Amino acid sequence: MADGKDRDLKGHQGAEGGPDSPPPPPPRPRDEVDDPGKFGPGADFLGKMAEQMLSIFCELAGQQMRSTGGRATSAELREMAARFGGSAGPLGAYFRKATEDWYVAYKRGVYLSRRKHALHRLLVHEFAELFKAENEGKDDPDALKRDNLPMFFIAIRLIVGEEGIAEFEAKCLQILDDLKAKLGEQSSWSNLWELFYADPRAATIKLRALYMMAAYFRRWDIRRQWFIQVMNHDPSSIGVASNVYVQFENRSLMAGGKFTDAKFTLLMRELFKTLNPDKITSDHKKMLRDEFGPEFVPVISNLYFNLSGARNR
Repeated sequence: MADGKDRDLKGHQGAEGGPDSPPPPPPRPRDEVDDPGKFGPGADFLGKMAEQMLSIFCELAGQQMRSTGGRATSAELREMAARFGGSAGPLGAYFRKATEDWYVAYKRGVYLSRRKHALHRLLVHEFAELFKAENEGKDDPDALKRDNLPMFFIAIRLIVGEEGIAEFEAKCLQILDDLKAKLGEQSSWSNLWELFYADPRAATIKLRALYMMAAYFRRWDIRRQWFIQVMNHDPSSIGVASNVYVQFENRSLMAGGKFTDAKFTLLMRELFKTLNPDKITSDHKKMLRDEFGPEFVPVISNLYFNLSGARNR
């Protein structure tokens, strides 16, 4: 049951200016088109290495041609290339050093790519248990699937707003960098994510994000219908620029199946379990009260009242 008027969230604008504004229309999803460095510094390094090697070979070819009156046959060039590729000494050392540098750059690129999605992982960690059937290879039409996640992330971005998402993402990245620096050579993605999920700072970020979403759902019926509509949106194109779209042919992005009302309730109950009025910790209550005021109590109570009603329909 939704009350007549939601209060504005402190520091929260949402997609259209706050919880009282109408829900935004279903988005036209657009893939992020990264800059040329999207594959990390490893790709840049390989390009520079190739340019340098080509430059060296061209210089050697020029020397050969000058020594033969400005001409070189194809056979001579092939022979030169074979000697160049199989040369030892300084060139071999250069290749070894280049390989080591590339590996370092590649590993750095992988780290930067994975850490970029830290906020997504933090939220999905709340309901990761719902993917159990998929992880076990079972085809359960009523289960949530990872193919549902892209539209989930779009919906969350619309609810929280670009500024809120940017703030949370930046703080998540700082936590990951701090943990990686602390672990040093002992760091791996498995122990890094484990520590990240358990970090009190990450818990605070998660709690703030969840509360913003909970407040958005105070107008329960209209927001529930909107969320389900977004989750079922199947775009026919993805933007690669502000005015350029690539059309899909015989391809559906709804591989996760229809997002039903039952899946909505299942997802919401797991996603918001941290805010369960019967289980929320005193520390979490204090944090919410300090940041959002005493109205946080009816917000989470209203959420769970509606989730209980939805479960019984």
